[in-house]
Amino acid sequence: SNLVSDYHADLFALQNASIYIIEILVDDALSSLSGKMDVQYTNQESEPLDQVYFKLIPNTSGDNMGINEVVVEGSLVPFSLENKNTTLRFDLPVALYPKQTILIEISFKVRVPREMGGNYGLFIYQNDILALDSFFPIISVYQYSRWQVEDPPANADMIFTDAAFFIVTVNSPEDLVWAASGVQDQVLYNNGRQIITFIGGPQRDFY
Repeated sequence: SNLVSDYHADLFALQNASIYIIEILVDDALSSLSGKMDVQYTNQESEPLDQVYFKLIPNTSGDNMGINEVVVEGSLVPFSLENKNTTLRFDLPVALYPKQTILIEISFKVRVPREMGGNYGLFIYQNDILALDSFFPIISVYQYSRWQVEDPPANADMIFTDAAFFIVTVNSPEDLVWAASGVQDQVLYNNGRQIITFIGGPQRDFY
């Protein structure tokens, strides 16, 4: 509903775009969060894929993100962290051919920095502002027959991703006022906590 009407027809070209369904729990001290997400991922390339890579943007400024487990089509799969822990890699149980779709489930935990680091201070808690840019594992771009997993220069845009759709539910202390890169769908209050759901896309990141 937040997409400019002149661009509604473009949604047909994004029928195979990834869909992220993310739930995060922000602790009362605003120092960490735990999350889980389901990603519907379709191979939009012209060749089969044997692995999938996700970028862990919070780790570009230190070991702020950890991965608990990765599940592909209902089965746990081994995974590894590469490129100074900024990349999550795992092999697929079977090759994913063009136009085929799989469900990837990832649970993760994140420590929120209190001091300025990389990414222009967009991932930090400082001066009573909690900024959570790219707080989740995000699928890397597959281009030129390989996954693009290198970190950009320190003064460059950290986000190089394909357009996707997002449904993000945030469970946080009730007194926080949220602004997000999506439309608020609903909000619930319970025992000093608020649970807000945002919907966004097509977009390359969720903030």
